[in-house]
Amino acid sequence: MMQINRLFLAVSAGKFVSVVGLLIMPVQVGAMLDGLQLGEAAIGLLATMEFSALGVGLIFVAINPLKTSALKYALIGTALIVTGQIASALITTYGTLAALRFIVGFGAGLANAAATVTIAANFKEPERTAGYAFGLVYLVGGVLYLASPYMTGYGYHKGVFLSLAAVVLVFIPLLFALPDTPLQKKKRAAVRQDAILSPVAILLFTAEIFLMIGMGAAWAFGERLGLAVNLTPGEIGFYFACTMIASIIGSLFAGWLGTRVGRTLPFVVCTILVSVCCYFMANPGIAIVYVICLLSFQVFQAVFIPFLIGTGAALESSGRLSAAVVAVEIFSFGAGGLVGGAVVETFGLTAVGWLAVLGGIVAIPLLIMVCLPLDRQNSATEVPG
Repeated sequence: MMQINRLFLAVSAGKFVSVVGLLIMPVQVGAMLDGLQLGEAAIGLLATMEFSALGVGLIFVAINPLKTSALKYALIGTALIVTGQIASALITTYGTLAALRFIVGFGAGLANAAATVTIAANFKEPERTAGYAFGLVYLVGGVLYLASPYMTGYGYHKGVFLSLAAVVLVFIPLLFALPDTPLQKKKRAAVRQDAILSPVAILLFTAEIFLMIGMGAAWAFGERLGLAVNLTPGEIGFYFACTMIASIIGSLFAGWLGTRVGRTLPFVVCTILVSVCCYFMANPGIAIVYVICLLSFQVFQAVFIPFLIGTGAALESSGRLSAAVVAVEIFSFGAGGLVGGAVVETFGLTAVGWLAVLGGIVAIPLLIMVCLPLDRQNSATEVPG
């Protein structure tokens, strides 16, 4: 039991160090805008580099070219994160900073993948383990949001990057409980090789791309949207800390709901509601509307993501398609910072809301086409009584 507890803490630490930068990305974006004096599009590109590199790191471990262990991938990843964060605080050249943000993201991807493969291979109920691990991640993330005014108070982005490096260093000792045996590919029954390129998979990817870009843009510029309704940095930090609680609520609700009402209804409802939340975050009128929509956005996103991954598993059982769904989610959500930056520079901050609404309008019919046949299939195979 003690070994399992140590391993649980290790995978929780691996998940945390890999996503902590993304969790407080709105703070990072705001701090870089203030500290670097660059335009929204340029800062959005830096955020996109970090998100995208995380996906590259995940794919790198899946391929496993180093033929090494989860522990070593996690340690390599954290070394890259810490080095990249410290260097980012010292560098002002845009091109070099972009490269450093990629290094940070790639390191995060290695650490994230190390935790993921450990959960899958060492716990009887990986879904529950991942859920509890993310619960801890969100709790610690909430504390960091409360501390965000102090981070930005030291040189804007420099304070944020140095703080993130220090936080990762604190969690590194927990990672040593990860397995130190080389990752092995498990033999599986033959599966269709074209599953990821099947028409239904393409529909799912397309829906995901449109919706996640809009959501990612709203999240990346969430801090700026708060300032636009005259909230102070301290108040914004508090409300973003509360989004961590909202995420826990949404994740627990998704776990309870499962497929009781199928996948189509939760997808459609969540897509509509998260699009509405994004729109009113960007066009709130008053601060209380912004706060309500910010918290609701995080609840619905936390409900949406498990259904997205579960749909991939329902379409292709070996896990290949689910892995691809996660990669597309990361790349698309990260691209929201880049697309959102361009939209803000061209049309203004309020246009971020319309970007999310457009994504929802495109995504809903595609999700229905993907999920309705699955729901009918599940209903047809249910055994009465």
